[in-house]
Amino acid sequence: MKKVPALVDSDNNISLGESHAIIEYLIAKFNLSDVWFPKNDIILRAKVQEYSHFHHTNTRKCAMLLFA
Repeated sequence: MKKVPALVDSDNNISLGESHAIIEYLIAKFNLSDVWFPKNDIILRAKVQEYSHFHHTNTRKCAMLLFA
């Protein structure tokens, strides 16, 4: 897709080009869900998700104005 960031995992024959998809894939592949998305701490889990989705309302909006 000619995107950055990108991940090519030859172990599973997959290429990904979106940061959230890459992060979620690596979390699942290396079984890190308790580290990155704590099951027993919903507040911390919500804060992790808030930060990971920050670009939807901020970075992209600014980029659209910059390139428009």
